[in-house]
Amino acid sequence: MKHLATLLLLTASVPAVAAIPATPVMTLYRFNGDLDIPYYSVDGFARGGAGSPAGYLAQGSSVIPCLVIRNGEPLTDSRGTP
Repeated sequence: MKHLATLLLLTASVPAVAAIPATPVMTLYRFNGDLDIPYYSVDGFARGGAGSPAGYLAQGSSVIPCLVIRNGEPLTDSRGTP
C-alpha cells in the first residue's frame, strides 16, 4: 500500500502534456468605451458589415486573433480595416 501511495504522488506531480500547440491569445480591452465588445460571424460581416454583430464579449475576454481570407484577400470593413 505504501508503494501505491508513492506511485500516485509521483504520477500526480508529472505535468500533463497537451496535444494542442501553444497559441498566443489576445485580451480585449476598449478604454473609455462600452463594457461589451461586438463580435461578428464571417458570413454576417460579409453581408452587413460592422452594423450587424453576432454577439458581444465582455472586456477582458481572451480570444485567439485571426484574419479571415476570402478569394486571397482579407475580409475588411467599409474603411478597409481587416
